[in-house]
Amino acid sequence: MFARLTAKAVLAAIALRRGDLKAAAQHIQASQARPSPAGVACAATWDTIVAAQIEEASDGAKAALGQLASVYTELDTHRFLLTCEPTSASWLVRTALAAGDPQRARTVALAAADIARSSRELDVAAASAAHASGLLNRDADRLEQAASGHRDPWARASAAEDLGALLATTGSRRDAITRLGHAADGYEASGAARDAARARKRLRRLGVRRRHWTAENKPDTGWPSLTATECTVAELVSQGSTNQQAADQMFVSMHTVAFHLRQIFRKLGISSRVELTRIALQERPDVDEGHKVT
Repeated sequence: MFARLTAKAVLAAIALRRGDLKAAAQHIQASQARPSPAGVACAATWDTIVAAQIEEASDGAKAALGQLASVYTELDTHRFLLTCEPTSASWLVRTALAAGDPQRARTVALAAADIARSSRELDVAAASAAHASGLLNRDADRLEQAASGHRDPWARASAAEDLGALLATTGSRRDAITRLGHAADGYEASGAARDAARARKRLRRLGVRRRHWTAENKPDTGWPSLTATECTVAELVSQGSTNQQAADQMFVSMHTVAFHLRQIFRKLGISSRVELTRIALQERPDVDEGHKVT
């Protein structure tokens, strides 16, 4: 039953990691429209977490925190979320800190630590607690423990990114670059295009530019001629994003988005966003029929 209830939430999380916020929002709305039966509160909590993650991606940590009050409060007595989805602990800590609420961040870290102490046989619990504690206390050793202890590739990448970001602020530029490179690689291997783009942006701030595309035999014009990056720009713009909003979602500059948009218009033989939206709608199936993500 839990699997059926959370299927749409899982699809929403996948779409979010790929950078398709519109599909993510549609999936989570469909999930929340189905009432959870008695005894399956964990499904509703998971829906809330994913919805807040989408909100954070769109409008920032403070907006997400508004949806999470009950989640933080219930951690004292109901910790199924941190047990079922260990990566949620680090995200909840990171979001609370970004929103200027260290007390809530501390509540999560303490709960994760309690779970790790009572479940010493679970490596994933130890990694989750180390990740949460490392973020809260800006402890590079604990983040290193998380980066090596997480079994899930995306979780390892997340811990590596947090470690790299911390090292970048302490003057350890070379180590920061190494960790952020590991994060970008891990995200890319997991299909998490949005997270990989964020890691690459952190690397650019350190003066490192990474090639993240592969040579392909593509036609010169038409939708199939668009690169993966151009497809992402086309999707965001066709969904109503401004150049600045698209840049924020892709972790690139507005000038980069404008450049790609010019390339898209040239390849498609169009001159307006209205025409781009029409073509994108033709190329993109309805989300409930298997939303196309490129």
